[in-house]
Amino acid sequence: MGKIQVLKSLIIPKFLYRLTNISYSDEIIKEINKVMYHFIWNGKDKIKHSAIINDIENGSLRMTHLDTAIQTQRIMFLKRYASNDNRAWKDILDSCLKMWELVDFFYNATLTFQSYQSVSQCFIRSVFIPDHLW
Repeated sequence: MGKIQVLKSLIIPKFLYRLTNISYSDEIIKEINKVMYHFIWNGKDKIKHSAIINDIENGSLRMTHLDTAIQTQRIMFLKRYASNDNRAWKDILDSCLKMWELVDFFYNATLTFQSYQSVSQCFIRSVFIPDHLW
């Protein structure tokens, strides 16, 4: 339980901060998970990853599922962006979205394939454009 607490409080937030804002491959998450679980068990995994992620009440250790945590952070960003409060960072993001021709996605939900092609590989692409359309 102590090693998981160290990971959850010191290590995972560092990865969340960086990976929430960039596009990443599944191999990166697999490698991070491999290192974290090696740290927990001092070697080879003793139980399945899915078993260690469950709640303590269910007999597990409540380890953070990194990919789900990253997706949750991205969804929370969208929730803040969609709220009605006026913030300066929203104005900056709106101007960037207009530059990338993605502002219609938020207001009208209409994007053309040409708009998809104009987006660089970044947070915007990885969050807003499904892989099968890219």
